[in-house]
Amino acid sequence: MSKPEHITFDEFAANLSAVFERVVHEQEIVVVERNGVAAVLRPAEAAAPRQAKSKADREAFLSTFGAWEDVDTEKFIKENYEQRNRSIRPPVEL
Repeated sequence: MSKPEHITFDEFAANLSAVFERVVHEQEIVVVERNGVAAVLRPAEAAAPRQAKSKADREAFLSTFGAWEDVDTEKFIKENYEQRNRSIRPPVEL
């Protein structure tokens, strides 16, 4: 990667596609400046390749289907909202 190029925010705003191309495809670092504040744009590192799922992984995933079928969802939602509204903090005395 080369030395960072400094551009104004107005240049950046007027040429988003061009700046994106420079950063992503040409691997340049660009510093965008406005009113004494700067933001550095640099290429992100490539994500690690995903591992292929094994047959055992798929079977484990499929075995979870229906695991919550006996849960009363209406009751669950009602209790959930009740818990959200219930404070567990002690009162503050001033």
